[in-house]
Amino acid sequence: MSAVKKIFSVLGWIITIVLQIAFGQVAGTFALAIGQGRMPESMIFLGMGIAVGVYIIGALAILLRRAIRPKKYLARLGFTCVGVLIPIAILVAVGLSQGFDSEILNGGLGLLLTLLACILGVVGFYLPGWVKRR
Repeated sequence: MSAVKKIFSVLGWIITIVLQIAFGQVAGTFALAIGQGRMPESMIFLGMGIAVGVYIIGALAILLRRAIRPKKYLARLGFTCVGVLIPIAILVAVGLSQGFDSEILNGGLGLLLTLLACILGVVGFYLPGWVKRR
């Protein structure tokens, strides 16, 4: 592979990861609105929205890339959901103990944990591709 192709390949994956995080945030925000302010149901919708957003962009990127075999779509979906679940569970636990209108959640922890959910969702999405079969 020539150096130019490698640069374009790395650039393509960087763009894909940024799009996954951005689309996860957008989909999570729209899903949060579905809960209409009822907690913790809204947080569950937030997690589902982030997982779907991260998975859809990643699955489209892998679908367009023929060199990746096997695709492992179901494993990628599962690990994406697990990655998103961890920060969202922390968010729900803090919200249930402190109250969802508490200063802790509104003071930046909520945004930090939703961003962490997107990042861990992306890591979970790519995890099955990093693990080699024997």
